[in-house]
Amino acid sequence: MTDIPINYKLLVERFEQIIYDNIAIKLTAFRGFNENVKSDFEKTMKSFPLINFVVESLLVDIVLTTNKIVEVNSDRTINYLLNFTEQNYKILNKDFPRITKEMLSKNKAELATLDEQFKRLKTQRDKYYAHSDKQYFLEPGRIIKDFPNTYND
Repeated sequence: MTDIPINYKLLVERFEQIIYDNIAIKLTAFRGFNENVKSDFEKTMKSFPLINFVVESLLVDIVLTTNKIVEVNSDRTINYLLNFTEQNYKILNKDFPRITKEMLSKNKAELATLDEQFKRLKTQRDKYYAHSDKQYFLEPGRIIKDFPNTYND
């Protein structure tokens, strides 16, 4: 018996955890906290004085975690999962008949449409959140101006 179906199942389960139990929840919290701060800064700061630290921590975590799963050269990324599935399609299709070649093509195409957002997040990570380039170290707010975030990113 081959380990391919087991490995596939483990990969899918782990990505589900990362995306739905981690990134999505943190992104929702980030968005809610950020909107509260923007809508009524004084009231929010009085009721939760540490909110700016929480918002920044959530943003850093979201950027770093998202980058981990979309990096190009790693065996722990969504691209790796799609390539693994495509390469082992015949074996996997026996245990997972809902996997189709059309579905894989569609998933790859959809992921490719996000390349610009992934590049922007990677640049943010590399220049500020992980490595702190001099220009962004001295002006931390500049990273968002130079490489804007959106909730959709």
